[in-house]
Amino acid sequence: MWRYIDWRVTLWFMPGAIAGAILGAYTFTQLHLDWLQILVGLFLIYSLFSFGFGNKERSFNVKLWHFLPASFLIAFVSGIIGSTGPVVNVFFLNYGLVKKQMIGTKSFNVVMLHLTKIIAYGSLGVLKPEYIGYGVVISLAAIPGNWLGQFVLEKMSAKQFRKAVLSVMAISGVLMVWQQREYAAMGWRAIDNVYQHAQKIINN
Repeated sequence: MWRYIDWRVTLWFMPGAIAGAILGAYTFTQLHLDWLQILVGLFLIYSLFSFGFGNKERSFNVKLWHFLPASFLIAFVSGIIGSTGPVVNVFFLNYGLVKKQMIGTKSFNVVMLHLTKIIAYGSLGVLKPEYIGYGVVISLAAIPGNWLGQFVLEKMSAKQFRKAVLSVMAISGVLMVWQQREYAAMGWRAIDNVYQHAQKIINN
């Protein structure tokens, strides 16, 4: 997949990703911001609608330099909550990368991002040895999946690929919100309390 990597995107993506991953890992050791996962999940769900369920090629225009601040923010949040991989898809799709170009570019950049996080977590003393073993097992398990995916990509049109990616993103978003449903319920109750209070003020 090396020949499918967009190196111009990578040159803009990696500096922000490295800085964001280090800062995110440090923030992880100082604060607990699990509720951020809800915002990421909602963003992924929204992306399905903003792309017209995959019928629109782009939901907004992305230029090369946009990858610098975007990668910093994505990596920063990833360092705190664990993974924001699906969010990267939004920027790659809106830049115009599809199929093998997107898979190749994302795979390289995300691997480098996670390597940076591993080094940062390790230097901060929060990376347990068993987690490294889990990562190795998951990486090895992904190899046959990537091999099979190449054959599937050959059969898919750009539109079908876009719809498949967005569908997986939306499902991931729902799961992320569900995992933090207690925080979501607390937020909903807070909004409802504010609404009820505002209604009382208006009625009086």
